[in-house]
Amino acid sequence: MKFFEAESGRLVPGTNASYGFSHCTNPYSAAMRDYYMPKKVCDVMHQANRFDINAFNYGLRSASATRKECYRAVNPLAMYKQGEKVDRALQNGEMDELKEWCKKARDLGVVVGVGTH
Repeated sequence: MKFFEAESGRLVPGTNASYGFSHCTNPYSAAMRDYYMPKKVCDVMHQANRFDINAFNYGLRSASATRKECYRAVNPLAMYKQGEKVDRALQNGEMDELKEWCKKARDLGVVVGVGTH
């Protein structure tokens, strides 16, 4: 399917498993974090690519990396702000900060979006 200027499969794997967000129990989440080390995540991505899955909803684990550093490391087609963070910004009256994030991301030359719950 067409996603802006790129061709993508219809399946886009996400990050919950590789980040250890099971939405289940803390021990299960911890087991997922232990299993999905960076090498394993790369292995999964390579395996997915063998089945023509060529798009990934993924972010860098390093919280200290800046938006520009992340962009340079990954060179993404698009960036988005997670729905929970968008909802929290709306509830706390912090939409100006969200707008600024969108502007800075657009200045990098990527498609920008925000999620909602």
